[in-house]
Amino acid sequence: MKSWKAWLLVAVIFLTGAMAGAYAMRVYMVRNLPELLEHTRQRLEEHFLDVIDREVGLRPEQKERILPILRESVLKGDRIHASVREQMDAVRKEADERIANELDADQRVKFDEFRVRMEKLARQGPRPGGPPPPGFSPPPGPPPEGDPRGFPATKEMQPHQ
Repeated sequence: MKSWKAWLLVAVIFLTGAMAGAYAMRVYMVRNLPELLEHTRQRLEEHFLDVIDREVGLRPEQKERILPILRESVLKGDRIHASVREQMDAVRKEADERIANELDADQRVKFDEFRVRMEKLARQGPRPGGPPPPGFSPPPGPPPEGDPRGFPATKEMQPHQ
């Protein structure tokens, strides 16, 4: 067999394996994501408790009383996040409608296709551990002095020496 055919066969096998692996990972995540997120929330609450314990030295009975407080706070935060997300969706929808009213028929079709792609990306969420999507990287060059809104630089914003 010629060498290019062998390389082509290797490439096809590799790509098939990569696609099968990606599909299997997606199926796994769809089935297990709610459970994984619940464990993450539980670990977050326990992490907060550990941090407080390290800082102030909690007694066991205090830990038992504080953990439910942390759980309740996380749930309240989730509810607030959901309500804000709904409000942000309403603002986005209104802006999209106003923009669509300014477009001609051909532009409106393209804009609708664009919105469908963006909504699909938003539902997928960020890729865990991956780089941020294009367009979300910091600008080139050193960070500006102070805050761009005119506030003085904080200690965290100072360059490391």
